[in-house]
Amino acid sequence: MTFFSCQNEENVYYSCDEAEDAWVKENLSSIRKMETTEWFSISEKLKLPVYRAFSLEQTQSVWMEKLEDVMMNNEWKTEEIEHLQQLYDALSMHSEWLIPNTEKAEEDFDAFKIFTYKWLAFAQKELGWSNDLLSAIVGTANRIKIMNGIALIEFSNGLNGVKNRSEFTCNCNSSNVIWTTCSTSNCITRSCSTTNGGCGFLGSDGCDGLCSK
Repeated sequence: MTFFSCQNEENVYYSCDEAEDAWVKENLSSIRKMETTEWFSISEKLKLPVYRAFSLEQTQSVWMEKLEDVMMNNEWKTEEIEHLQQLYDALSMHSEWLIPNTEKAEEDFDAFKIFTYKWLAFAQKELGWSNDLLSAIVGTANRIKIMNGIALIEFSNGLNGVKNRSEFTCNCNSSNVIWTTCSTSNCITRSCSTTNGGCGFLGSDGCDGLCSK
């Protein structure tokens, strides 16, 4: 199973950008063999299109390795590590949770929602995690570093704080079924190229809006 965007009746696109879509299609065979470490280092503009072309096994590997890195390379309290481990263990047993929500079987979607609501509620109310921190952990598959209490996302061109992106390709889910990609702003429905998957909690929501500034 793969994750597609911008579908119509005749064609399937991995990106609404013609050049990005063409690059993915030309390199599809090598992408399907791509290791997670290689994905972390490719150009930021290609990460999401490549992610959509991944098999379910590859997508699970990306998130598992990201969570491993989050736990091992940052300082956490015992209860925080236990909470991250809970997410890691659940994901290791439920790769189907990474299927876009619109394509999940009803029983899988129900189980996913119950888990994520409880997991997020504990993180916010009991651990005091901010929206910025949660967005860095579950809103992007990129690795993160926590420095002086601030979550910095590791992009291929360096470290940056959690930012609300402004671009013409949709980057958040306006219905906010579980978790919006935006950290501290709202996701507004605007004219942008919609995609299936890549936004929200573990990239499981489609993208149909833009983060407001």
